[in-house]
Amino acid sequence: MKIGVHNKMDIEQEDFCFELDSIGENVMLLMNSKEQMFAEKLRSLLKLGRFSTRYKDLFDFYYFIAIAGVNRGKLNKCIAEYILSAEDMRENSISDIYNRLSSIFKGKAYLEKASAAHNNWLDIPITEVTEGIKAFFKDDISSR
Repeated sequence: MKIGVHNKMDIEQEDFCFELDSIGENVMLLMNSKEQMFAEKLRSLLKLGRFSTRYKDLFDFYYFIAIAGVNRGKLNKCIAEYILSAEDMRENSISDIYNRLSSIFKGKAYLEKASAAHNNWLDIPITEVTEGIKAFFKDDISSR
């Protein structure tokens, strides 16, 4: 997709301003899809488990699932590439991912840290977020 840029472009509530008149050149912005971002964040969480300190990612997952509408087909391709077929990952199926997430989300200390105000940019209870993430993967297992 090509986007024309004329001095200012708004992307997801962030302003990126470019002064292009003086150089007369084109600018190309490359951005990962939300499905790729989701899969990369998920890979990190699965690798680190309860030792992950990227609590904001949980709310990002929920946002992609419940609000932004991630494309499940595209996401499954990204998950297959970044997680399921990766030699350094131990998850070989969506069921494995679901089971690993269920295990991570059982950790009381992990959930307490994840629900801290500065991490919860959606202002949604952590239990709703984690249950929503698990339900998303459980639905994917059921549909296969």
